[in-house]
Amino acid sequence: MSNKNKIYNYMFIFSSSMLTLLSILIGSPLISSLIYLFNFSLSFIIIYKIKKIYILSLSSLFFIFFNVYTLIPVLNYLILGEGISFGVVQTFFADPEHIHFVNFTNLTMVGSLAFAFIINKRNERNYKRWSIPLSIASIFVIVSIVMYFLAMYLNGAIEYVLLNRGFLYQEMKGEVYIKYLMYVGIYYFMKEINFNRKVISVITIVSLLIYIAFLLLVGFRGQVLILIIIMLSGFYSKRPIKINYKHITIILVMLILFIFSSVYRSLPDKDFSRVVEVLKNNPLFFNLGSIEYGASYMNYTVASNNDFTYDYPLQSYFVELKNGVISYIDPSLKEKNPILIYRDLFFMDRYLSSGNYGGTGYSLILDSVLNLSKYLFWLSFIAVGIFTSYIDNKINKHGKIFEVYYILLIPYFIQIGRSGLPIAIYITKFIHTIILFILLTLLLNKNSLRRKC
Repeated sequence: MSNKNKIYNYMFIFSSSMLTLLSILIGSPLISSLIYLFNFSLSFIIIYKIKKIYILSLSSLFFIFFNVYTLIPVLNYLILGEGISFGVVQTFFADPEHIHFVNFTNLTMVGSLAFAFIINKRNERNYKRWSIPLSIASIFVIVSIVMYFLAMYLNGAIEYVLLNRGFLYQEMKGEVYIKYLMYVGIYYFMKEINFNRKVISVITIVSLLIYIAFLLLVGFRGQVLILIIIMLSGFYSKRPIKINYKHITIILVMLILFIFSSVYRSLPDKDFSRVVEVLKNNPLFFNLGSIEYGASYMNYTVASNNDFTYDYPLQSYFVELKNGVISYIDPSLKEKNPILIYRDLFFMDRYLSSGNYGGTGYSLILDSVLNLSKYLFWLSFIAVGIFTSYIDNKINKHGKIFEVYYILLIPYFIQIGRSGLPIAIYITKFIHTIILFILLTLLLNKNSLRRKC
């Protein structure tokens, strides 16, 4: 970073810190909301204009998807007077004076500030990196999709498509290497896509559209978003990004599909013809705060109202790391993660209806505060910033194994705002990356793997 940019960086830290301190001292939801929007805009300029962080890097994905879980409640408050609008958790959710809203917003500003300050770009983006031939990437995509449906059919999970999405999701999550194969295949297919080879390209795209339609049908909006981000990451990994009206149109179309999927999933009879009727009678479904983008603030409020705490500092980190090791030895000895303890205390009905993956998400802010206290929680954001900067710079300089690691991490960075900090996942995913990279290298060497420096 140049000396001029370093000055901008320190000016950003000073001004944002003073404004955040002002927000904390005043304690007004309106003031906190306005200061948050200003700080978010300022962080956006520092990250993308001054530091020139790549928009689809891990650092960028974290910054965007962490902040969106606060941005939506803040916009909700400014427009509607309430941070979130859904009523499924009214028994435990209560913030009439907006005390928790102010605390949550201020904590987000501190965490985001620490992250924006620490991230850095050291290497220019390298568009000529490791590559997989289009035909092989297409085979990965098609085979993995077929294997997914076959596995669900053979295990009986397909019967739950319209009855119990939680158990279906649990079944899908279990097929990890099929999922890895799909993610890698999609990324490199989009990287090497070539419509001069129309047959293989069309077959692959049609297969993807069928799979995405299935995910939307059963309400797995998050999984669809993950696939879209992986597709965009692959496509622009060797092309400069140029945003125009077509991209905005696609985003709006996907947003409408997500809303329709949310409504359809909520209907007990799963009658698609009733979706439009429900939207007319309940326009709040168009509010992103009524779906998962209000989850982080909601869970922070529920935990605060009920004095939920961890048993000791860093508990969720230690339990995850320990369970990560034990899972390779004897999974039955795994300790219950405090995030699941929270779910079972306040949302047991979600577990009973949807299995171990049922619930209302969680909150990265809540997890960081309970692990490190409200005075030191920002250290977790510093750690994430160092980690993402390291991986991004390794990809830019070397590519290869770090690019595969990046692909496997994308799902967790998209959902990180409504989850805990998955330290063990970063470790296990790197182990999986090594295994997958070795297998890919052995396979592709036999098929004239092209290496680009």
